[in-house]
Amino acid sequence: MASGTAKITRFSLSIRPVNKSNPSQKRIISLDTEPLTGDQITLVFIEFHNPPPSSNGRFSSGFANVKVDLAHYADMLHLLQTEAPVEVDIRSDSRDEIEEFRIGMPQPGGQEPPGEGLADSDA
Repeated sequence: MASGTAKITRFSLSIRPVNKSNPSQKRIISLDTEPLTGDQITLVFIEFHNPPPSSNGRFSSGFANVKVDLAHYADMLHLLQTEAPVEVDIRSDSRDEIEEFRIGMPQPGGQEPPGEGLADSDA
């Protein structure tokens, strides 16, 4: 079982309209990270699939290969483009299968920085 939190330092995008070995895979977001707590997270690949994948992916030795539904792509990309700092939290089971994955504002609190308007809970 592994569990860790990391600050996202950089991201890049890849769109694969045709992938014969995995025809459901359409887009990938690659995250470079700086480990913060728990097990080291140094690199994360988020694969977006349609139809949704049967597995959440794997997390082992600092590398996470996360698999999610293509419907989440626009929300995750928007978050990465508009918010800072952004963190990623990952937890896997004893077989390195991902059980939980979160990308978002630092926890706890997630307070909006000055100039960002009302906190989401006040809107």
